[in-house]
Amino acid sequence: MNRGRTTFGNRKSGLQGDDVFDENVVTDFSTRYAGTMVGLLSVELVGTQADSLTAAMIIRPIALNSQGFLHGGISPFVAETLASFASLYPRRETHQVAGVSVFSNHLQPSRLGERIEFLVRPHRCRGRLHVWSVEMIGPDGVTRSVSQVTVAVDIKRSEDQKVDEKSSSLGTDSRVS
Repeated sequence: MNRGRTTFGNRKSGLQGDDVFDENVVTDFSTRYAGTMVGLLSVELVGTQADSLTAAMIIRPIALNSQGFLHGGISPFVAETLASFASLYPRRETHQVAGVSVFSNHLQPSRLGERIEFLVRPHRCRGRLHVWSVEMIGPDGVTRSVSQVTVAVDIKRSEDQKVDEKSSSLGTDSRVS
């Protein structure tokens, strides 16, 4: 049994073949998150490579803490969103995803008006758990925050399957009267 990681582009991570991002990825990201907090923060997907995604945002007043720096919850929020999108996009028609954990280290503060980038790279994307590294980089090229995100990946269930599961589980439990 091969316990090593398989490739995503040129990286060893687990994504391969059809798992790469196509020419529609930027449009899909913009459409998917337009009416959400990601859209409100103006996070944009600005690039893709075989082994990474890059997003950017300009820090606006809505994202600041009371001391005038980027709020500490913004970088893990954006990191989880980007990692979830990266896990979902290649299999969006057949799967669903959910963030399991986010661990972030804030290394330097970011300030109002700065354009920051998020570099998203896979560590391990195989099976039901995908692990991503998300680096937040300031306009000076210095890493401001590093996050590790774990995403659960599962096959989508149709509405019929969900109804069947609910009704059959109620009927088979002897404690339900």
